[in-house]
Amino acid sequence: MHSSNGIELNSRYPVTDEQIYHFREKGLVKLKQVLSPATIEHYGRSITDEVKRLNKMHKPMTERNTYQKAFLQVMNIWRQSDVVKEFSFSKRLARIAAELMGVAGVRM
Repeated sequence: MHSSNGIELNSRYPVTDEQIYHFREKGLVKLKQVLSPATIEHYGRSITDEVKRLNKMHKPMTERNTYQKAFLQVMNIWRQSDVVKEFSFSKRLARIAAELMGVAGVRM
């Protein structure tokens, strides 16, 4: 694990009452600088590599249905990669989700 990325993923991101209210009223909210560019680069590269490695969809775009054109899905990818698991189960992202929804915790 890249230590500064791991520290960031386990530290608290301050969600404001205004952001929580917006999320609950609109069903979405844009949170800025949740992760640093370095963290996004580190995990983004690793997650992209895992998706490419584990992807089972090899049809050309012309043969895919609308859903298959819009999404590339790899089920339970976190079970195949410790880096993906570290990101997916990060305390920072889980806490943000829990605070926005007003619950004690979230499960994936």
